[in-house]
Amino acid sequence: MGPEKWAALSDEERDTATRTHLQDCWQHLRNIFLAEMSKAMSSHVAEDLKPELDTFAQWERMSTEFSQLLRAAYKRRRANEEDALDALFTRYALALSFFERWVKRGVEMASDISTALRGYGGDGEREQERNMAHSNAAQLPHPSHGPQAALAPEQDKLNWCREQIEMRVVGLSWTDWATPWGSSKDDNIGTLSQLVAHLKERALESTIWLAEECPAPQFKRKTFKALGTPTAQAEALAEDQVRLSPAEVLGAAQKRRAELEAAGEIDWVSDRQPYPTGQGPVPDKSLVGKTLEVRWRYRHVETGQPVYIWCEGVVEKVADGEKDKATARCKRILPAGVVQIRWAADIEYDEEETLVWSMLKPSGFNKDVHLGWRFAASELKRMEAAKEARKAKGASKARAGKKNENFPVENS
Repeated sequence: MGPEKWAALSDEERDTATRTHLQDCWQHLRNIFLAEMSKAMSSHVAEDLKPELDTFAQWERMSTEFSQLLRAAYKRRRANEEDALDALFTRYALALSFFERWVKRGVEMASDISTALRGYGGDGEREQERNMAHSNAAQLPHPSHGPQAALAPEQDKLNWCREQIEMRVVGLSWTDWATPWGSSKDDNIGTLSQLVAHLKERALESTIWLAEECPAPQFKRKTFKALGTPTAQAEALAEDQVRLSPAEVLGAAQKRRAELEAAGEIDWVSDRQPYPTGQGPVPDKSLVGKTLEVRWRYRHVETGQPVYIWCEGVVEKVADGEKDKATARCKRILPAGVVQIRWAADIEYDEEETLVWSMLKPSGFNKDVHLGWRFAASELKRMEAAKEARKAKGASKARAGKKNENFPVENS
């Protein structure tokens, strides 16, 4: 357009002819400006760090490309979050296990700690040992035979103290109860006397508090101080977090607990036993009709190697030490406390239903040793149902008594 045509145009026509449209295209801006800036920066960094970069192998895929570093950092952040959540679910699953142990076997008062420790190797255990020693029942399998012998009472006491501490640290999230199991600098750390003193001291300091349900472990997220003013993109990235409700976290923990159960890392049947490990009841007539699990040693069908499995059977009889014999033709009297268990037929091992006399010791209760024993899952459920029925009956009587107090009956 020449000067003459421009002079002939009106102001409106001139405005239309010179109007400029401004539009932002981030892709073009990134390709034209940011890409060149990133390329120059990467070249500068690669030149400065060349001696260090040359030490890496080609397969390690080291790069100074800014966009690649951003992608790697984002992927690593997501992976760290997934690992942290996975660890949280695992810890919660273990907390559920230890909380059940606390409900069944937790000791609250400092005065009860010594009483519980005295239960190892107590009168009932010694009485059963005497009956076994004075009898001629050599044909009975004994828990102290074989390489998987029962642990000594001192080790049982040490294990009991550790479990009591873990019940609180893991099951109740009382992290201030934590203590090391040993130290290369101090031989006293982790000993029985030190753990007992720690338990009693902490029990005296703590306020008695009975949790009704297992508290969820706290998730500690690593945070960094912000430098400068975050951009909109940085704020959006910071808000991109996984948010789970308490019910979702509990569901994930229960699922993880089932996985740990299947892997053999935890055992809910062991958790719910009503007696401390190694302090089971002395077998007597009260066990008749109870369903027990006994840890038997088998030979693997294919490899021939010894395999320990928990076998379920029903107690048929408990010897009284006066007239019971292993068989009708046997002349020797069985010692008191020897248990006769009915074992169901086992098709896998081609075994028929049998009745077997076994010596079940209190020190072998709920232990992973040969002839260790415990109440079966079905028996635990019956015991819990009976306990709930007694509680309900007691509550009903209490309500009835309160009603009678409010409305007394006058004698005519």
